[in-house]
Amino acid sequence: MKLLKILLLIVLFAGSSNIILSQTDFDVAYQAYEGGNYQKAVTFYTRHIVNNSRDEAAFYNRGLSYFQLEDYYKAIDDFEKSAALKTDNPDAYYYIGRCYTKLSFYNDAIDNFKLAVYQDQKYYNAYFGMGYAYYQLGMYDKAIENYDLSERYSESDIHHTIYNNRAAVYIEQKEYDKAISECNKGIALKSNYARLYWNRGKSYQFKEQYESAITDYDNAILYEPTYADPYYNRGTCYYVLGDNYKALNDLNKAIELYDKDADYFVNRGLVYSKLGDYGRALRDFNKALELNPSLEEEIKVFIKESSR
Repeated sequence: MKLLKILLLIVLFAGSSNIILSQTDFDVAYQAYEGGNYQKAVTFYTRHIVNNSRDEAAFYNRGLSYFQLEDYYKAIDDFEKSAALKTDNPDAYYYIGRCYTKLSFYNDAIDNFKLAVYQDQKYYNAYFGMGYAYYQLGMYDKAIENYDLSERYSESDIHHTIYNNRAAVYIEQKEYDKAISECNKGIALKSNYARLYWNRGKSYQFKEQYESAITDYDNAILYEPTYADPYYNRGTCYYVLGDNYKALNDLNKAIELYDKDADYFVNRGLVYSKLGDYGRALRDFNKALELNPSLEEEIKVFIKESSR
């Protein structure tokens, strides 16, 4: 993300101390952001804005700082002020869209991404953002359309991320061969990008080609060992293949890395049931129900089967 920088002026005449202080605040804030100290950046951009309330660059940069701090509502407020002060400002609308995406307000995100591409018809990041928002809304054809536009206007060095996200859409559409093709193109560009192996692995898994899926999950784990999903998916492959101890090891690791997904606990509960450890199975089913109460009927069936 690109900060906007103003030229610092050295004012030498009497009575200019407030101007000098304010411009120095901007520079301190800029350097703090570049150094990863986002809270300090917010503090000094705020001090600068006190005396420069129409400086759109300061609002934009403070918005970026709030974005990094995951304070998305304050970021939106600053980006909107930046856009109001500078009408030709696609970057501000793009980041408003990103904030709404982070907040899961996907329609609002799309509205702002559209404003960004209205001002810059080749703004490929905004098309990419729209593709993701449409994907989250289940509007898969729209997602593909926007990923295509993102690919058209972007440089090839980011195309692997577009191929990965387009593959995710094809998986939802049960177009597994198309998803595999997208992942193959992405891996050809960036062979160490874990998410491509994960999505290709899922495609193979849905096609019941479990050994190929496991190989891809191995690579996903190799390149991103702290990513929980490949462990989970590899564990479910091992479960289907009847290798319950390998399944258990992978599901344990997935839960160690991320313990907020009910499906992880459901599937580990099923493995424990297969191994005859019904106490642990019941505990996992109850944990899954705690995380996702909508699974109640499904879990009742699992608990009944486990108690036989």
